[in-house]
Amino acid sequence: MRAINVKIGKDKFVRAYRVDIHGVPLILVIAKKGFAGCGWFDTEVAEKFKIPFVKVKGVKTIEEFLSSKVSELTEGAKSLGIKKGMRIKRALEKLS
Repeated sequence: MRAINVKIGKDKFVRAYRVDIHGVPLILVIAKKGFAGCGWFDTEVAEKFKIPFVKVKGVKTIEEFLSSKVSELTEGAKSLGIKKGMRIKRALEKLS
């Protein structure tokens, strides 16, 4: 497992994790108001629990994740001003 603090904006940080499960990476970023994850995560489940969540697909590293765009999101994430296609770093600022 790899875990790093990632600076988002001027004075905000999030915690990013990468875990290999049988050679397939799982990436998770935890922020103050919600979380972001890779294709392993189910947007409908996050919606059910009313947790702001954004999904990124097709990434293998934390660095790729942080350079990507939002592919799916919950209503809670939308209420924070996040939109599909938004750069993930901008979305993480809104989740922080």
